[in-house]
Amino acid sequence: MLSIFGQRLRALRRGRNLTQSQLAAALNNQFDAKPHPNTEAQLGKWELGLRSPSIPELIKLATFFNVSIDFLVGRNDDNIKDVARELISASELQFNATPLDRNDKREIFELIHAYLLGKEGRNHRHVANHKQQEELRLDFGPQPKK
Repeated sequence: MLSIFGQRLRALRRGRNLTQSQLAAALNNQFDAKPHPNTEAQLGKWELGLRSPSIPELIKLATFFNVSIDFLVGRNDDNIKDVARELISASELQFNATPLDRNDKREIFELIHAYLLGKEGRNHRHVANHKQQEELRLDFGPQPKK
């Protein structure tokens, strides 16, 4: 039976569409692989619960997947990040490899806040008139004829 750690490692790896071999290579490229490089076999044993990673390996995995060690080992069942807290924090954020400055973060905060207020209003209207349906079109192509 898989351990919590093994299940979460496998889910995180698969979520990134990586094989065990690709993950091992990525870890070796991102972090100092000396004196013990990560291997496909090692990751397989971790996922199956046959072996446990060392603390430095846990730190590498948590950093690589941007999760907490507590999440990896099952001490924290949710991996929820509060976007508002992230946007108002001093931490550096980026979107599609583009750094976000303080003004970007403020505007994004305001956009999300306005969206959620609008969503709440739409939900109230939807309850009042359940036949009404809204559609979000993201292709911006020609509109279909109704």
